[in-house]
Amino acid sequence: MIKSLIWNIRGIKSHGSFDRLMQLKRAHNLSFIAVMEPFCRRFKLDKFRRRLGFDFAHANSNNKIWLFSDMAINCTVIEDLDQHVTCSINNNGDNMYITIIYAKCHVHLREELWDSIKNFAEGNTSPWMVVEDFNSITDPEEKKGGVAHNISKSMTFINCILDSGLIDLGYSGSPLTWCNGWAPRRRIWARLDRALANSEWIQNFA
Repeated sequence: MIKSLIWNIRGIKSHGSFDRLMQLKRAHNLSFIAVMEPFCRRFKLDKFRRRLGFDFAHANSNNKIWLFSDMAINCTVIEDLDQHVTCSINNNGDNMYITIIYAKCHVHLREELWDSIKNFAEGNTSPWMVVEDFNSITDPEEKKGGVAHNISKSMTFINCILDSGLIDLGYSGSPLTWCNGWAPRRRIWARLDRALANSEWIQNFA
């Protein structure tokens, strides 16, 4: 099984962020890393690939998702859109897919993303994990602060999970993965990040 890391940070170019990423790679012998919002121009991608010691790097269509991987896992990008990247990976003969998500903020703009996930699920029988920032919650308990969540706004996301046969892999640490960073009285926390997988992934790797 590949060792992977999804790194949700606001920029990779700061010394602190890059050093932390390098430490994690070395400590866990990571063969796959995805970075959300690198806040670096695309032409710097190869520079960071070399500094991290990877063989392959890819920036998605709007430069919001950067991927790095080792040659050993034979990572191939098979779908690249502004809200997600799907990779085919072959690791010691095991074929699998990983979809990295960075969803848009507005509900109506995420419809295309949910449709893409469902369409991929229809023709796939291999292990598949879908992970990162969905910008949506599945339960009012996944939000603290601000206006009470209207669950109707989540139904397209919930239906996408169900229709695609995906299962939430759970989490360790804080269940609320995002904060708006405002003053305490206006602070909002939510679980916008998660990892989902199909039954084939769970049978093989969970």
